[in-house]
Amino acid sequence: MDKWKEVDLDAEEVIVIEEGGDTGKHDISRLKLCLAGSIWGEGHYNHGAFQKTIAQVWRTKHGVDIKEIDKNLYMFQFFHWKDRDKVLEGEPWWFDKQVLTLKEITGDEQPSELRSSRVPFWIRVYDLPFNQRTELAAKSLGDKVGHYLTYDDSEEWWISQNR
Repeated sequence: MDKWKEVDLDAEEVIVIEEGGDTGKHDISRLKLCLAGSIWGEGHYNHGAFQKTIAQVWRTKHGVDIKEIDKNLYMFQFFHWKDRDKVLEGEPWWFDKQVLTLKEITGDEQPSELRSSRVPFWIRVYDLPFNQRTELAAKSLGDKVGHYLTYDDSEEWWISQNR
């Protein structure tokens, strides 16, 4: 019953656990529709209210299941890639004045590796010289304040701001 008590490993010995043959393609494909997330902040919050509110705010067409897998660590399982992508594109998300960090899951992570400290934000810059209203200039500026993601070229170049 307590066979593990009989195990005696020297410092040089290592236990290797080999991966089984079938990795379960079905389970891995379900992970592609999942996001991990945690509330980033100092304050306390109501976990039940968080789960209910965030599901309503996201307004997914096909639904989302939310499970707390560790203290302040959630797994969001979507049922369609469009819902998942819509949530990622809508970042940042907030609950009770605290930011929700989201991270895509590959399947190779341990739950302890799923917490993220990165949150994408739009930065709007005003009164740029006309020759600096380019994606290249935006990338340069974005990399100086964090990590550049994308450029919003939906507005006309002569408008007084770039995002």
